[in-house]
Amino acid sequence: MISSMKIYNININKKKETMKKAILIITATISTYAVINAQDAYTEQMQQQVAKLDNATTVKDYQQLSGNFLRIADAEKTQWLPYYYAAFCNATNPDNPRAIYLEGWEKFSTPKMWGGDKTKAKELLTSAKQKLDNNTSPGIEPHWGKKEVDELLKQLNKQ
Repeated sequence: MISSMKIYNININKKKETMKKAILIITATISTYAVINAQDAYTEQMQQQVAKLDNATTVKDYQQLSGNFLRIADAEKTQWLPYYYAAFCNATNPDNPRAIYLEGWEKFSTPKMWGGDKTKAKELLTSAKQKLDNNTSPGIEPHWGKKEVDELLKQLNKQ
């Protein structure tokens, strides 16, 4: 009787171990599947938004895309690309005075034979200055660019 109890206990222990392994394998498979599907959804959403970004032309396009990328970022907090693209949309917004300043700086600093144009630079920098002068954002908002624009305009006015 004792030996049959031992055999019975051994069989039960083997069944328990087999069940534990089966549950572990099933759990790992489901987890892997969930991660793969989540990544696929993330990748698909990002690809759609990047394709839209490639065709964006208006301020409204960039604002909408920035919001879309931020929504993706909220859902995928460990991913850095949605934050990057949201910032990029804000920087390339044609109404952003800092983007205009950078374009003006590029025209100012580039030799004429490679596309530089002091007249165009002055135009862009004047536009950036007007927008920066009208900026009434609180102190924590970006406020760089005004001194830089003034310095370049001073150099252009000397020429």
